[in-house]
Formats: sequence, structure tokens, C-alpha cells
Amino acid sequence: MILFRFGPLIGKNTEYNIETRPAEAKKKGSGSVTVDDKGATAKVSFNVTSGEGYKFEGTIDCKSIIRGS
Repeated sequence: MILFRFGPLIGKNTEYNIETRPAEAKKKGSGSVTVDDKGATAKVSFNVTSGEGYKFEGTIDCKSIIRGS
């Protein structure tokens, strides 16, 4: 699952929700999201297509991770 939102944080914005997890009943779009968790750092790679046909591909390089206790 990955969610893209464009526009202001509060108010009207555009949202694309891609949901492909096997346990979810309502699938939206297609593709894959991979998390490479290194403990203190991580990389999230995605190559997905929304149900509307928009394609998103990229990598998020997380230089530090804050974890709840």
C-alpha cells in the first residue's frame, strides 16, 4: 500500500491510493512497494500504477528512523 497526496495539507487536494496487499479485500491499482529496513536507516522503493492509470516510480532514502516503543 502506498498513498500519494498532492496539494495543501489542509483543504482540497488530490490523492492516489494504491492498495495491492493480499489480505485487503478492496484492491486499487497495481505494482509493488519494497522496504529495505536496515534498523537505523531504510529505503522504500516503489513502482506502481494507480487505478486511474497514473504511474509512480521512485525511491525514498530514509537517513534516520524514529521507532515507537
